[in-house]
Amino acid sequence: GALPQEGSDPPTEAFCYQNTTGLAQAFFFAIDRFSASTSPRFDLFVPTGQALRYTNASGSLLEPANSPNALAVGAICWSGDGLEPYSSQGPTIDGRIKPDIAAPAAVTSGVYGPFAGCGSSDPSTGFTGTSAAAPHVAGAAALWKALMPLSSSDAIRDMLQADAVDLGGDAVPDSMFGVGKLR
Repeated sequence: GALPQEGSDPPTEAFCYQNTTGLAQAFFFAIDRFSASTSPRFDLFVPTGQALRYTNASGSLLEPANSPNALAVGAICWSGDGLEPYSSQGPTIDGRIKPDIAAPAAVTSGVYGPFAGCGSSDPSTGFTGTSAAAPHVAGAAALWKALMPLSSSDAIRDMLQADAVDLGGDAVPDSMFGVGKLR
């Protein structure tokens, strides 16, 4: 049994289990609101490779991308601008819009090989993930810095975001693409 959460720190629980039987096992979690006066947000994190039966991408952005001081980059398929299924989404726990901008993923690279399709984090499909999208934005920022060497990092961020192409079709920015696709 878990102990009641007390004090002003955000409540945190951890569960770690290694299946040594070799058989598939199912786990069930329950959260009981026992004499609480508020309805706080609950985040459940599961290591990569594990599947949850029910998921919700909204609010899935992790540290440090959810920091107000970080430029968070969403991953989109370069060949169609669709949001990649592994791309984390906002809003942040305090309600801010994240990611800030979106950039291409599932691209051909010398290390990861040729593009073979979008919608997969399989490394055989080229360079995938926000690990592929973020360098596109960093490269664009470096080009802006070379063009305007006296620009601050805030000014460069503002220029990149002002030049982005809206992909959401609704309010900009949004919690899937930020201000849109890096141009």
